[in-house]
Parts: sequence; structure tokens; C-alpha cells
Amino acid sequence: MEIIVYSTDLYIFCQKQKAFLESLGVDFVEKDIQKNEQYREEFFELDGTGTPLTVFKVLSYSLDLIH
Repeated sequence: MEIIVYSTDLYIFCQKQKAFLESLGVDFVEKDIQKNEQYREEFFELDGTGTPLTVFKVLSYSLDLIH
């Protein structure tokens, strides 16, 4: 699973979200939508309306795990 956090440096909730994931030892990719136009476009394509926006991407799964 890949975890992506769309964030900005300005909001305390973005900082808290990243600190929470780090405290759990969870690997994630941070995408700052203020500093990178491509990340901002991705954010709006996901219908993002506020930060942090956390996306969990399931890369693959096994049907055996579902049963």
C-alpha cells in the first residue's frame, strides 16, 4: 500500500497528520501543493477541497486474503 499526504506548510493539521503517521512508523509520500504545481493539479483531480488530504493506494491484493 502506498500512502500519499497532500499538504501545505501553513496548516497545523497537515503537520499533525504527518507527525501521527511518523509516530506509527508509517512510510508515506508528502506532496506539498503550494510548492509544486503538478501536486496541486493531482489534488484537484482527486476533488481535494482541504488539506491534509490522505490517499491510500492499494497496489495489489490477493483473492486468498479476502476469503
